[in-house]
Amino acid sequence: MAALQTIRNKGAILVGVIGLGLFGFIAGDLFNALETTAAFNKQQVGEVYGKQIDIIEYQNLVEEMTEIRKLQRSMQGQSEQLTDTELEEIRNLVWSDFVRSEVIARQAEEAGIQVTDEDFQNALLDGNAQSLRIMAAIYGTQDGRLDVAALQNFLKNKDQAIAEAMQQNNGMLEQLQLISKVWNFTEKQLRKELLQQKFYTTLAQCCISNPTSAKLSFEETNNQARVAIAALPYSAISNDEAKVEDKDVEAVYEQY
Repeated sequence: MAALQTIRNKGAILVGVIGLGLFGFIAGDLFNALETTAAFNKQQVGEVYGKQIDIIEYQNLVEEMTEIRKLQRSMQGQSEQLTDTELEEIRNLVWSDFVRSEVIARQAEEAGIQVTDEDFQNALLDGNAQSLRIMAAIYGTQDGRLDVAALQNFLKNKDQAIAEAMQQNNGMLEQLQLISKVWNFTEKQLRKELLQQKFYTTLAQCCISNPTSAKLSFEETNNQARVAIAALPYSAISNDEAKVEDKDVEAVYEQY
């Protein structure tokens, strides 16, 4: 009974202690949740149409582009060493490519535009796409176009060739892996390039002529006139002779 009476007398204090304990428990969970969210946000480089790119994915893309740039420089007989300016340019290029690709992919999907396997194969056979320049430097014909037969032969025997190079340790492994990386990069870029071409072509076809603009264009091209122009430069008038009142300024403001 004495214990119960003590609890009754100290009821308010006990309620306060229990309340503080519950508050500390809830606040701790809230703090941990906020900390986790903040850590997650720090890992995100950016977002386009709800698609996020995290720091690891972004860094992988930067490293991939850096390797391609070094290979290009090596093929041109230049040093593979990149300056800080060139590395910053690559980082900006990777982000710009991500934004452009996501925006066009979103708009193309809404318009029902897509790149088929047939489109991809036709681009390979044509061999003139910008994305094929690096592969054409590795497997190319005398006129600088992509040797599709040589590329297809490499892709067909790639896995076996890499496995044999690993067993024989003949120095070909690094070269085969590099060509494989270049092809993976080329394939992704080519599909992006083809989708962009289809999108821009479709967009250009939406801009059609009309009788009014056609008539104006014809008249601008064919109508001729002789015109004599007299000009008085502003510098010929003294500032003292030019007086501008408030009503003049207000009139021009209202007009435009």
